[in-house]
Amino acid sequence: QRYDAPDPAKAVSSEPDDASIRRALVDILVYSLSSLPGSLISAYMVETRLGRIGTMVSSTAVMAASVLLFSLTYWRSSLTLVSVSSSISYAAIYGYTPEVMAPTIRATACGTASAISRVAGVVAPLLAGWAFSLAPAIPLIMATSVLVIVTLAMALLPIETRGRAVAGASQDNADGDAGPARS
Repeated sequence: QRYDAPDPAKAVSSEPDDASIRRALVDILVYSLSSLPGSLISAYMVETRLGRIGTMVSSTAVMAASVLLFSLTYWRSSLTLVSVSSSISYAAIYGYTPEVMAPTIRATACGTASAISRVAGVVAPLLAGWAFSLAPAIPLIMATSVLVIVTLAMALLPIETRGRAVAGASQDNADGDAGPARS
């Protein structure tokens, strides 16, 4: 099934009926449930010849293609592909990051990423709202562009960690085996 192209003039003037609310809730449920196997799929993919980088690149490329497909066709099933591929991508990212970052800078990097995420969380709806007022597909095309840039950036990552020990793991274990802290 496909969504009807959004009509901003109609969206303001009409109240949603029970059927459209029910359909929206079912869509949210399907979108949420379809992300569940993503972590398991990612756990398998990162150990194949794709490795961590290949898994991130391929799943993010599928996500970009799915968002583009939805923006052009409003085909509801493409949102399920977005959900699965984003779950695979995020699982690979969260597995890859600690493998390439030294333990001494992980907290700083996590805090920096969190700060950027919060700023983007404020700016993105404002930008998307403005872009939607121009044409309903523009925010989705903008998202596709960002995903393509992220995919290219991931493809350029220099360190593949498949089959390698986690950086700093021996140091973490040595600290943990040192016994109780002295006062």
